[in-house]
Amino acid sequence: MADHLPPLAALRAFEAVARLGSFTEAAGELNLTQTAVSHQIKLLEERLNCQMFFRMNRAIALTPEGEVYLESVRPSLKALEDAGRAVKGATDGSSLSISVYPSFAARWLVPRLNRFQSQHPEISIKLDISQELEDLQTRKFDLSIRFGRGKWSGHRSTKLFDETLLPVASPTLLRDKPVTKLSDLSAHVALHDEACDGSQDGWTTWLAVAGEPDLSFAGHMTFSDSFLLLDAAVTGQGIALGRAVLIRDDLEAGRLVTLPGPHLEGTYSYWMVEPHRQTEGSNVLLFKDWLTAETRAQQMRKDAHLKLVGEGRDR
Repeated sequence: MADHLPPLAALRAFEAVARLGSFTEAAGELNLTQTAVSHQIKLLEERLNCQMFFRMNRAIALTPEGEVYLESVRPSLKALEDAGRAVKGATDGSSLSISVYPSFAARWLVPRLNRFQSQHPEISIKLDISQELEDLQTRKFDLSIRFGRGKWSGHRSTKLFDETLLPVASPTLLRDKPVTKLSDLSAHVALHDEACDGSQDGWTTWLAVAGEPDLSFAGHMTFSDSFLLLDAAVTGQGIALGRAVLIRDDLEAGRLVTLPGPHLEGTYSYWMVEPHRQTEGSNVLLFKDWLTAETRAQQMRKDAHLKLVGEGRDR
C-alpha cells in the first residue's frame, strides 16, 4: 500500500494545480515556489507511473488519468481537513459547548459559572438551553446536562445529583397565611411541575406520604418547567414541591422557606451526558473536574441542611 501512497504535499499540490489551472497560482496559494510545486507534481507522476497533466503553451489540462485521480483526492483531502478540525476542537481549550436542561442552567449552573471562568479564563463557554437530549455528535456539543434516569442510547452518563423534593413557599406569602400544620396547606394554591404532575414526584404522591391524601388546595397552577414554577413560588404565587438542588440558593438567601411535611426522594437525577467513543479534550476534562467538585460540595451542603430541617421537625 505504501508504494502507491504519495506524500501529502504532493497531493495538495496536485489538487491546487488542478483546481486553479496554473502552477504559478498554486504556488502562491501554497506559499511555495513554482519550482517546488513542479517538483511535487513530478514526484506524484513518478510514484503513480502516469502523467497527471497535459502541458501546453501557457496552459495545462488534466489527463484522463488525472481526472480520475482528482475525483478521489479531493474528498480524501477534505476528510483529512475535517478530521484535523475535529481533533483540534477536541483538544483546544479555547471553547466549550454545553447543552443544559433549562431549570438547571438558570437555578444552578449559570450562578456558578464565574467560578469556572475565573479558574480558566482562556476557555470560552457556550450554553445551549434545551429540554431534549440532543444528538451530541450531530449538534457538536461537548457535554450535556440532563434530568432523568441516566440511560440514553448512544451516550454515557455520570450522575451529578440525586434529587429530594420538599415543600416550600415564599416567607411573604406565609405572613398572611401561615402554615404550621399540614391542614393549613389547604388555604394555598398548589404549584405543579408539568413534568412531574401525575408521577411519583408530584403533589398527589407527597400528600399520600404525608398522610393527607384527601387534602384539597385553594387552587392550582401548572408550569412546563421547574424554573418557572420556582419563580412563581419566590414571588408568592403559591406553594411548591421544590427540588433541593435547584432551591438551595433560594433557601440560603431567604427567598424560600421549607414547610411542614415529608421530604421525598425523587425518581430522577441530574446527569452529565457524553456520546460514546468521544475523545475528551482538555477543556472537557477541566470542566468535568470543576463540575464534579461543585456538585460534591453542593451535596454536602444539601445533606447538612436537610439534617438540620429534620432535627427541627423532630423537636
